[in-house]
Formats: sequence, structure tokens, C-alpha cells
Amino acid sequence: MLVHRRKSPAPGIRKTLYGLVPLIIAVVSFVALLRAGGDGALQIGAIVLLLASGMLLAYRGAWWLVDGITDLIAWWAVHRGPPTAMRLSAWGVEYAPSWRGGEFPMSVPWSEVTATTFRPGLGRTPVFCVDADGQYPAPPADRLHHLSPRPLSGRALAWADAQAPASDAERTMLTNTYLFGTPMVINLKLCDGMDVDEMDRRLQDWTGGRCRCRPPTDSR
Repeated sequence: MLVHRRKSPAPGIRKTLYGLVPLIIAVVSFVALLRAGGDGALQIGAIVLLLASGMLLAYRGAWWLVDGITDLIAWWAVHRGPPTAMRLSAWGVEYAPSWRGGEFPMSVPWSEVTATTFRPGLGRTPVFCVDADGQYPAPPADRLHHLSPRPLSGRALAWADAQAPASDAERTMLTNTYLFGTPMVINLKLCDGMDVDEMDRRLQDWTGGRCRCRPPTDSR
């Protein structure tokens, strides 16, 4: 049983706060400077704080703010909902892009699985893909699987919507099909307790050596 662990929003919140601190100090300092009137000491203090916060904002604050907000947007879009899950057994593969602990929307016996492989993911980690021809419409011929899927996300969503998916789960699996060539995709790096060697042995046993779990860094 492979289940994506939830990513915490804490890093995004932390970086956003780091970026907001110098921005808040800059705003407060500017307001204090406007209200200082003839108070020279207050004016000097406000100017020093304004310059210091401006330098910090230009040096790292803006980067923290943008990176933190980007992390939070990604968390909201991907990690706040039910996790991706895949169950492998002697019978075959069961898959859910948003698993709530019940049934899996896709179930495929090993006799219909044509291959298991790793392909480039949307991040730095390759994703584990289970191919089963005929489960979903083939993506356009100009979609080459060896290209990185990152710049194709917008096209993938548009193509998935054009297929009139019956549910959010089906829409996600259609998007996976466009990006990775199969609806059944999972990031093993996000699955706690995953033993690649054990999974490789079981896959070979269940499929008579047809399918394996060999990450790109595995030279065996």
C-alpha cells in the first residue's frame, strides 16, 4: 500500500513571515517618519529602520515572500486534499488520485499492465508509472513522454477538460495520462515505509519478471 504523506504548510508560512517582517518594519518606519514632525531623534531612528528594512527586503525579504507564497499556493492546490494512493497485490494494481480510505476508482489486473517505469515528475524526483493500454484516451501524438512535463501542465488540464471527465478523480487521471502517458502515477519519495527492493521483488514475482521497480539511479 503506497500513500502520499501530507506536506506541511509550515515551511511556506515560515518563509512568508520572514518576508513580511522587513516589509512591515519598512511601512511602520515610513509612517513614523511622516509623523515625526520636528523630532530629530525620531526622524533619524525612522530613517535608519527604513534603510535597514529596505536593504533586508531587497537582499532576502522579497525572495522569502515570493517563495513562501508559492509554497502555500502549491500546498493549497495539491496537499490540502486527500492523498494519492496505489495498492499493489498479487491480483494487480488499484489506484486513487484522491484517496479517502474507501474504494479505488481504477483497478487493473497484471494481465492488462504493459509496463512499470519511472518518468520525469513535476519536481526533481522521477515518478513511478504503471502503464495499462486502453484505460484512457491516448494523449496527442506530439506529447513525447521523455520531455519534462513541467511546462505542459496548462495543456494537460485543457486536454483533460476536453475529454469531459465525469469526476475530479477522472480529471486528475486524464491529466496524468497527458503528462506521464498513464493515469496511474505515484511519487515513491512521498510514501513512508517504502522498500524499493521489496517492491521490486514482489513485482517480478507477480508478473513473471515483466514488471520491476528500478529507480533511474539503480544500476542493477
